[in-house]
Amino acid sequence: MNEKELQHVFIIGSKGIPGLYGGYETFVDKLTEYHQNNTNIKYHVACKGSEKKECEYHNARCFYIKVPNIGPAQAIYYDVVAFDSCCTYIKRKKIQHAIVYVLAPFLDRLLRRVPPRVLIAAGILLLCLFAADQVYSSGHPNEGKGITDYQSQIQMRPQIRMQPQIQA
Repeated sequence: MNEKELQHVFIIGSKGIPGLYGGYETFVDKLTEYHQNNTNIKYHVACKGSEKKECEYHNARCFYIKVPNIGPAQAIYYDVVAFDSCCTYIKRKKIQHAIVYVLAPFLDRLLRRVPPRVLIAAGILLLCLFAADQVYSSGHPNEGKGITDYQSQIQMRPQIRMQPQIQA
């Protein structure tokens, strides 16, 4: 399989592999171990390190992000730089259909900075929008060209039936 047909999967949000830290790292470690002989998938795993380097582990490309000692902001710095590194690599290698999988710690750290009142208000707003959409859609269903007219396209196709030939 050539490079263009590979499914590239980028994983960020864990400290990296091998899984020495906790659940997310162990998940990524086992995932890459399980798929290490799969020639259709190439994993790219962001790893937190003291220097910028690359290596292979379970046939996954591990790219290390050098994180400066900036206290609690290290985690946010690491996630942002890892995401940027993924985007840069995807553009440089001209990868067409890459998947960038962001593990929960990335979002969790960001959401913890949002005050609970704001999160509750955002949740209520989203529920109200969902309910309003349901009410509107019940009276105005999604119809029209390309949405519900596929049945007419199926019926318009000519049906050709082969008649069995009888040999005497």
